Amino acid sequence: MAIARVSLRNRLKEKEGVTLVNTVHDSIILDFDPKIWDNNSIVNLVDKCFNDIPANFKKLFGKDFNLPMRVECQIGPTWGNMEVVHASNRD
Repeated sequence: MAIARVSLRNRLKEKEGVTLVNTVHDSIILDFDPKIWDNNSIVNLVDKCFNDIPANFKKLFGKDFNLPMRVECQIGPTWGNMEVVHASNRD
């Protein structure tokens, strides 16, 4: 998770209309302006960070990362009104 959070933060540095609000255990919470971002673009951005974990892990530690990563993105106006949105950029 730490590698994914750093990767996401680095990707967000140059983006407008999206803010990394909080991280809680295995969750990353973002706030984004729907006038600039659509749900799929945000989900794809987060998904790419998780897809990059094996390469980033290898770069940082010189070891292969061999654990499966599962990402679930939920989007909604409040935590009580969320729906799962799947990434569209899967290989």
